[in-house]
Amino acid sequence: MLHQVPLPWLTRKGGLTGFWTPQALRDTYVQYLDVADLASVHHGVICSKKLELMRESTRLNLLRTPLAFATREKPPQDCLVDHFVTIVHGRHQTLDVWVPDEQDRDELVKTVKIMIATYRQAKMNISNDELLLRYIWFDIDVNRDGEISKSEWRRILQRINWHHKDPKKPYKKAAKRLHTHHLTYVQVVDLLHQLKNEPQPSMENQIWNQVFGANKDVVTAEEFLEHFYCAKQMETDATLESVTQLFTTLNGMELSRTDAAANSDPSLLSRARFDMFLHSEMNSAYNPLSLAESSTPLNEPLSRYWINTSHNTYLSGDQLASASSVQMYRVALQRGCKCLELDCWDGEETDTGRCRPVIFHGHTLTSKILFEDVVRVVHSYMLDNPTTYPVILSLENHCSHPFQSEIAKTLKDTLGNLLYVPSKEDKTGELPSPESLRGKVIIKGKRPPEPEDDEVAALMTKNDDADQYDDSPSTSRTDIDPDVSEAPTAASPTSAGDAGVGLVKPLPKIVSELAKLTLFHGTKHKDFYASIMEPPSNMHSIGETKIGKILAKSPANITMWRLYNVHHMTRTYPAGTRVDSSNYNPILAWYLGCQLVALNYQTNDSALILNDGLFRQGGCSGYVRKPDIVMGRSPEPKRVTKVTAEEKPDEPRDLLEEVMDGFEELACGEEATKRLIARISDDPANVLLKFEERELSLKDNDAPLSIKIRILSGSCLPKSSGDKLGETIDPYVTVSMHDVKRGADAKTAFASQSHKTATISDNGFCPVWNEATFTEFLVYSRHVAMVQFDLWEEDVDFNDKLAHAAIPIQHLRPGYRSIILYDSNNTRVGPFGFATLLVEIDIVEINM
Repeated sequence: MLHQVPLPWLTRKGGLTGFWTPQALRDTYVQYLDVADLASVHHGVICSKKLELMRESTRLNLLRTPLAFATREKPPQDCLVDHFVTIVHGRHQTLDVWVPDEQDRDELVKTVKIMIATYRQAKMNISNDELLLRYIWFDIDVNRDGEISKSEWRRILQRINWHHKDPKKPYKKAAKRLHTHHLTYVQVVDLLHQLKNEPQPSMENQIWNQVFGANKDVVTAEEFLEHFYCAKQMETDATLESVTQLFTTLNGMELSRTDAAANSDPSLLSRARFDMFLHSEMNSAYNPLSLAESSTPLNEPLSRYWINTSHNTYLSGDQLASASSVQMYRVALQRGCKCLELDCWDGEETDTGRCRPVIFHGHTLTSKILFEDVVRVVHSYMLDNPTTYPVILSLENHCSHPFQSEIAKTLKDTLGNLLYVPSKEDKTGELPSPESLRGKVIIKGKRPPEPEDDEVAALMTKNDDADQYDDSPSTSRTDIDPDVSEAPTAASPTSAGDAGVGLVKPLPKIVSELAKLTLFHGTKHKDFYASIMEPPSNMHSIGETKIGKILAKSPANITMWRLYNVHHMTRTYPAGTRVDSSNYNPILAWYLGCQLVALNYQTNDSALILNDGLFRQGGCSGYVRKPDIVMGRSPEPKRVTKVTAEEKPDEPRDLLEEVMDGFEELACGEEATKRLIARISDDPANVLLKFEERELSLKDNDAPLSIKIRILSGSCLPKSSGDKLGETIDPYVTVSMHDVKRGADAKTAFASQSHKTATISDNGFCPVWNEATFTEFLVYSRHVAMVQFDLWEEDVDFNDKLAHAAIPIQHLRPGYRSIILYDSNNTRVGPFGFATLLVEIDIVEINM
């Protein structure tokens, strides 16, 4: 194709021939990455589709000799993959380079990391609209003279998503007033601000005028505290000192507008900086204190936390014929996922006899990737994030014993001391805490009894085959419970007296060297009474459809499931019928206390957006402590008085009262739970009846909330997919409330409400909705309910979702608040790094 590309050349007069404009020349020959587009950098791993395709197409066996990652020593035969550097930018696009010199490679990686960190820190001190203008300035100001012509002004409006009927008119007017033919950066900033306030004041100025008065251009800290922070934002804990500190921060931020420079008093706040504050993360509707990394160590057992979890992590599309990719593991980890799924199958054997397990969706047309590639990506992530909370590898094991042995060897050789190897006490006692497992990789899979326990193993195999909640006559591949694996069998000769007769005995499903690495052992669910008595490291994997069946069988299962999830783990996953990789709503599973609510990360639907919103808190650590009410306890547990043998009460206690006291004692640990179950087992039928009566009478421990939301305006909204070119968008916003409601018959189900705004034509830079009335949402389970904001573009054929945000109701703040928007990959890079909505929120508790 190169001979088809027009080549530029210089004439004798120094002219440029072959292109109409310097812009056309640069667009053809110059490729660059803006620092705002950079997301991350990786080296020493195959973690992009480009590198995967390169290796597949050229059939290079780059990883035949394992890398000594644990010691960082090179093997005798050098491995080319160690010299690859992958720079992730934009919407998970990659720039992959091969750097032969190790010192140059390390310097490149270090430099890119510094650039990303420096930019992210610096952007916090600049307003969003100025960040957007700087982001596009390099593309617009081609000749680098620092000034904008009339034609370049038109391109600015096109790039920032703002259609003007006569763009030349305001440009000429500004140039005439300034006695110039071209506009500088500061002059363009002023012109854009002027146009935002024509023909009527901007939404930000309207709020200022309403709160402080139209005649004021600056306010004091006392006025800000009284009239805005307390009266409008409901910041009842705010003090004059905290407002003064806020003023110091805002006045220290970079703002190029001329009207901002008019105020030099750091004790006052101007309109311009109030405008900047309204759209900043400091004013986010998602409480910034909840978003920050927790200062409280996560010292409770793993079962007390919701954990960010993916389903069939390797797939990039549907469940039947899409491509499997190592890149999807890197994407999931970057998105905050802390539990990855690996469907392991027998692969090929090399000429030397080495087994190479593969990962793919068995019995489908999905492609295969190497198990060792995935482990290397995980290892690279752990090295880059040494203090991260533990990453769980959920192994769905379909391998024969030789390949299982290779899996165990790969895990140990690649991860080294980063691999958590549980002791016998760990497998039978209380689960460890996330804090104690920082920087570790945990294995979830099958850990059957020791080989000498043949009778127990056989019994376990037999029992695991039955499922009282599975009433279907047959099961497809995608409906198979991940905790069930096919046990290999072998014919063994009997004694001499039975010569010639073979008996088929079950072999251990999992080889001992892999079982020893496994902490979480998957077992089948029969009933929660039996399950609670199992060791805490035993856990259940329950499909989406079975959740409803369990709850429908008895209202008491809500309480029992929550009780089980205090000390044990439950993983839920999408129904096998979701071959399009769509997701189920995770709210109900969180409501039941399930920790590992697995979702398809390749599908950016509402379920994944809610997942992103929940796990955004705590510094995106991937671990969120479950509320007390989700663990079967009141938010403020009553004090339990222990009665000794000498101090027996005069009157016998009601059975339900005694059982519920047991719930309050759960904080004491696993033994308290077992004592409770032992008491239940004395009279299970009566306790079950009591539980059902309790669930029927219990509406919820939460008082309902009335949440009213009014959409006001938007700022710096991107085009579809963050495109540079294309028509100006016509945006509208939808607001959805996701909740769980308990009916009069104790049946628990989703409750969903939604609202759609009007469409604003040809304005993505500063659209104003200023809705006249609030939309009211009733919230019944505030501890799990979430509100979702979606930004859409209305189009002729179909509407495109541009950006989104989701906020847990527990962390939603009232008042005039900014909604920080994210792209489909849950990032704010490139043109998505400046997008916000401005809303008004009112929260009122309803007394029933």
